Amino acid sequence: MLSDPRKLLELVDRGDFDGARELVTTAAVADAWLAYQRDPDRRPARWDEEDHPLWWAVQWLYDEPDDKVRRELIELLADRAKDEFEMSNVGAGPLEAYLSASGAPLEDRLEWVEECAARSTAFRTALANVYFDGLEEQWERLDRAAGSRLPRPTI
Repeated sequence: MLSDPRKLLELVDRGDFDGARELVTTAAVADAWLAYQRDPDRRPARWDEEDHPLWWAVQWLYDEPDDKVRRELIELLADRAKDEFEMSNVGAGPLEAYLSASGAPLEDRLEWVEECAARSTAFRTALANVYFDGLEEQWERLDRAAGSRLPRPTI
């Protein structure tokens, strides 16, 4: 580990991402998030999630306020995911949360997703696992980008 996980969690909890970035790189955040997903001891939970030494990376992916950094993290996760399980976690986790988040206008987020999916098979695989609550036109754009029909909400 590049830094004390308790310090990183403290910084992320406070929303001090600039301070956290002084301790770890964006790539290290992505690697820690994937390591958390790969940790067999977290299933079934051996501890509360927040007590896991890599929880700071999970929280970072959901709380990162800088749209550019969040996009970079998601792209790194898709590129570094080793298998279908990890790619599905990227799609159903950070990518899905990003599409549903406030911040950049949804149109900008959709265009970014389409661009990434056009150049990355791994990103398309992750995207195929997104559950999105949007208009049918937006769903169709994501379907085309993923190269498959995404799961729709059932009423």
